[in-house]
Amino acid sequence: IVEELDPARFETAFVAFPNLAPDDFLRELLRQFGYAPESWDRSALRRGLAAFLELARRRGLSTLVVVDEAQTVSDPGTWEEIRMLLNYQRDRRFALTLFLAGQPELRALLDAQPPLAPRVAVRAHLEALDPAETEAYFAHRVAAAGGAADLFTDAARHCLAEASGGIPRRLNHLADLALLAGFGEGAERVDEALARRVLREAASP
Repeated sequence: IVEELDPARFETAFVAFPNLAPDDFLRELLRQFGYAPESWDRSALRRGLAAFLELARRRGLSTLVVVDEAQTVSDPGTWEEIRMLLNYQRDRRFALTLFLAGQPELRALLDAQPPLAPRVAVRAHLEALDPAETEAYFAHRVAAAGGAADLFTDAARHCLAEASGGIPRRLNHLADLALLAGFGEGAERVDEALARRVLREAASP
């Protein structure tokens, strides 16, 4: 999503490892925005962020803060700084858009933040893909990587897709293991026998 945003219209910070102390979280935001505050104490960091947001507004830019793997945030002070991001407003409009992404446990963790939870306007939970969606996802990933359509036989693709339970990350992992095993054996494609062997090995303790 971030890569597809027009830099002429958006200022974006993408925090991939957000389990930081509050000051470090603010520093990371400003670092990504390319803005150097007057000093590194928390009040200066907040002033710097406010100044940056105002500058972006004057330039007609929308500001987006993406916090990935948000379920890893453990410091209550960092959650407070995340909440404070929504306090930056001008003319009754938020100065930035906050996008929290994470694993399913993020839902409960967010609900445990009473000052923040009600301010999250939109929530979405990605369910597992159904079999047809899983097959389409598999084919898309192979094509996007420049792989041949028959890199996996139909039977191999089906058994890996079934074993993934429709979870894209799990399917990625299993397919990677199968490709690595096939490479080690000098195979031209992943067949059902190879895929099932990989699944057995992946299931072994």
